[in-house]
Amino acid sequence: MTFLLIKNYTIPLVRLTSLWIVFDTIQIVIGYVLRSVGDTLFMMVIYLVMPFLFYIILPYIIVVVAKLPLFWVWVELVVFTMCMLLIVSARFLGGKWKRINMI
Repeated sequence: MTFLLIKNYTIPLVRLTSLWIVFDTIQIVIGYVLRSVGDTLFMMVIYLVMPFLFYIILPYIIVVVAKLPLFWVWVELVVFTMCMLLIVSARFLGGKWKRINMI
């Protein structure tokens, strides 16, 4: 009985983790490309603002205020990674990094 209960809880989490790995890997690569070409201020700002929102504010709202199960925090973390991927991809595709002068 205990094994089936654990299995029922973990299978959705493993599926979420597989999504997270894909989005996070791409986001990390594009983020490091932007850093390596000198777009460090932009990266610093989004890495200060986004985690504060997605690691502190939203989990508090999900768990304490809305009293949702922990599964929804995992979903929110996948959404965080997708948002980060969208932000760094938009910055990369926008091409502003091409105008940054390196010493």
